[in-house]
Amino acid sequence: MILELKNFSCAHGGVVLLRDVNLNLNQGSLVALLGNNGSGKSTLLRSILGLHHEWQGEVRISAQQGIISPKKNNPQDLSKQVSVVFSSLPFVPDLSIEECIETAMDQGTAFPFSPKKNKGNKRQIQEKIVGYLDLLALSSEQKRIDPKRKLDTLSDGELKKVLIARALAQETPIMIMDEPLSHLDHLSKTEVLALLGKLKNMGKTILFSTHDLHYLGEDLDQILLLSKGGLRSLSGGSSLRELEESLLEDKRG
Repeated sequence: MILELKNFSCAHGGVVLLRDVNLNLNQGSLVALLGNNGSGKSTLLRSILGLHHEWQGEVRISAQQGIISPKKNNPQDLSKQVSVVFSSLPFVPDLSIEECIETAMDQGTAFPFSPKKNKGNKRQIQEKIVGYLDLLALSSEQKRIDPKRKLDTLSDGELKKVLIARALAQETPIMIMDEPLSHLDHLSKTEVLALLGKLKNMGKTILFSTHDLHYLGEDLDQILLLSKGGLRSLSGGSSLRELEESLLEDKRG
């Protein structure tokens, strides 16, 4: 077990979204977080990241030095265990891919853009960035994205992959992703999900929120459904019909 929520409750603006939730995630697992709008998906993820503070209970992250908690440990400690891919771009558009990924290696930046390690010399940095971009290639025929390209020249799918590469550069065991499939076309969604499966097989623990039920593939280990202030755990092989009925039932109240 690498991530645990125990008796976790959270609110937003005084409105309770989740109450007494318990969750255990194992290392090397790929987990999808589902729920209707306003169910608390982003609030839950931001609480784990230490970016939302209106919660009670325990959030426990297992690390070599012991248990890390967003309320008890500083952002630098948390950034060594958890990286994040946001649903929208938190960077200025004229950054190059190389510069964007390099921000994950910089010292002294506020979490969730905190460093894990010293950057090293320029050649080492460039070699590492190329290595992260190579990891994004889903086949030997797929061309690597040029690290010198500007972010504002990328397609939505390319940009999402770069942001995942940036999270990889933080070298954390846990990756949190808020709607990584949003605003992508069919091919890009398929490629991003295949990439998440590849990262899972490398030992990463990935928790991501999504509305795209049709793209939940066979690599999923678990599906978490936020419903009526609680959290239901479904198998990764749950049918599309079962998921749609669960969400519809929750919407009806």
